[in-house]
Amino acid sequence: MNEAGFSKQVIDAAWPTWWDEDSDSSASAKASLRFAISRRLGISPTDIVGERVNFFWDDDAKYKNLTTESAEEISILSSFGISAAKAILTGIKEASTISGITSLDLRKAILGSHQYVDLQGLLATCWSLGTPVGYLKIFPLEAKRMQAMCAGSNQQAAILLGKKAPYPAMIAFTLAHEIAHIALGHIGDGTAVVDFGDPAQTNEKDDQEVEADRYAMALLTGEEELIIETNVDSFTARSLADAVMEVGPKRGIDPAILALCAGFQYNAWPSAIKALKYIYGELRGPTLSSEINALAHTQLDWTLMSDDTVDWVRKLFATNDD
Repeated sequence: MNEAGFSKQVIDAAWPTWWDEDSDSSASAKASLRFAISRRLGISPTDIVGERVNFFWDDDAKYKNLTTESAEEISILSSFGISAAKAILTGIKEASTISGITSLDLRKAILGSHQYVDLQGLLATCWSLGTPVGYLKIFPLEAKRMQAMCAGSNQQAAILLGKKAPYPAMIAFTLAHEIAHIALGHIGDGTAVVDFGDPAQTNEKDDQEVEADRYAMALLTGEEELIIETNVDSFTARSLADAVMEVGPKRGIDPAILALCAGFQYNAWPSAIKALKYIYGELRGPTLSSEINALAHTQLDWTLMSDDTVDWVRKLFATNDD
């Protein structure tokens, strides 16, 4: 499988914990092993020992913001992601969905219990609507090129994050973008949308990406195209931080999101990133993914999963800091 393009990390993790030396002499155990690995990786069980593999969901994903990914890497990511989403969604009891909810309705719901729409509010809302969100700690490729993906199964959807970032606001836009794909009906049962490049930093976009960006901006700020006006020709990171911390809460906008919007609009990205340091006070990146997964562990209903699925999902959404 390593020759087929899978990372050593995912091959090791896909190996079931029940396998031992005695299992190697059992034909039924070997058959169970093939089916367990095939379910986890999204490949045909007959291809486990070969260099060429057939992916269950090779043609069931849409790819956004592609950079240098090969056809093989794309196939691995899509089948792995859809398989992972199917496993995770078995731990969701309520058959609800974000699909069809407008950006402003979702924003209004979040503002009912939060000062502004931030990462915490987005995560809480996703879980309340039966949409699990987690950060993949096991990745199918040696190089982590995927920002995020959303995949559907049985009229529900899961969001898998791959992007590492030092501050929550930088993840919030990515998550809002994935929420948009689900809400706008860009995915269906057994299909996925995989975002490779950062949607906030990509210029060439198809219609669905533009639509998802506008939805995400409206969800985060209340405006599909937020126009920020300043009374100065240029600003420092400190002055930007002070301004957004004053204005943001009054408008129901996360100050950090507002700082990033200003940095993008005025081509002052370094100042915007530095402003986040003043807003948050410290880096959150080293533990942020584990915090997201710790929430997932409290929200998933593990009793609905088989023992094998529990083992796999705990590996996917591990809470170790790395």
